[in-house]
Amino acid sequence: MQKFLSLFKNKFFLTFSLFLIYTFVLSDSDILYLFKKKNEIRKTNEKIELVTKNIDSLNLKLKNLKTKEGVEKFAREKKFFKRENEDIFVITKKKQNTDN
Repeated sequence: MQKFLSLFKNKFFLTFSLFLIYTFVLSDSDILYLFKKKNEIRKTNEKIELVTKNIDSLNLKLKNLKTKEGVEKFAREKKFFKRENEDIFVITKKKQNTDN
C-alpha cells in the first residue's frame, strides 16, 4: 500500500498519467472518436465498392444498348414490345396464400 501511495506522490508519474488521460479520453481525437471514424471509413469504402460494381453493370448494359439487336432484345424482354402480327404471353407464378 505504501508503494502505491508513493507512486501517486511521484510528480513524473502524475504528469505522465495526466498526459495519458488527456490523450486517450479528453482530447478532440480521443480513442472513441478514432474508432468511430475508422468504422465510417470502412462503411464508406464498402459503399464505394458497391457503387463501382453497379456502374460496371450499367456500363455493360449501355454497351449492349448501342447495337440494334441489343435495343430490340431490351425492348422485347423488359418492355414487352412486339412485332406486327405477333402475340406475347406473359407467364407469371401465382403467389400462394399462406393465410389458410
